[in-house]
Amino acid sequence: MNCIWEIVLKAKKNGYKLEELRFINSKSPSPYTESSFDFLNYDTVEDTELEVNPLYRFSNELGDIFLPDIVGYENIRELFLDVMMHYIAVWDLRSGTDKKELRAMYILKEIESGAFLKRFRETLFHLGFEKAKRIIFCLLDLYSCGDYITIFKKDIERALSKLQSIHT
Repeated sequence: MNCIWEIVLKAKKNGYKLEELRFINSKSPSPYTESSFDFLNYDTVEDTELEVNPLYRFSNELGDIFLPDIVGYENIRELFLDVMMHYIAVWDLRSGTDKKELRAMYILKEIESGAFLKRFRETLFHLGFEKAKRIIFCLLDLYSCGDYITIFKKDIERALSKLQSIHT
């Protein structure tokens, strides 16, 4: 479990309601996950108090509030974090976002900021958001399975079926 929505779904499976959960700022957050369980592949929610890393997805927006060296207004910051994470959990669950979608969004964000694939950036964003996201999904599929022929065939079939549905 590394995303808020995953934590909420596991908690629900274990008999907890969203209202019972309390999100707190992790004392030792991982830069790679939104949750802060002792074990990376932890699959059970046993407590209503859950440590999270608010900077995982929102470092630009929330860094000035939740960085570890920020001091003062601890009670208000704790309350704000809990309310915000509840809101994000509901938003994530309603939006249907999954891990692949989140990874694609991070990659697109990093390409846009110029972190990598600088030569590819202009071409990718010239295609538009949906086409750019589709290309990133293909790259993620390629990374996960390594079979570029199957991925290429799957994407061509998907593109052809979209063309056929447009023309009928």
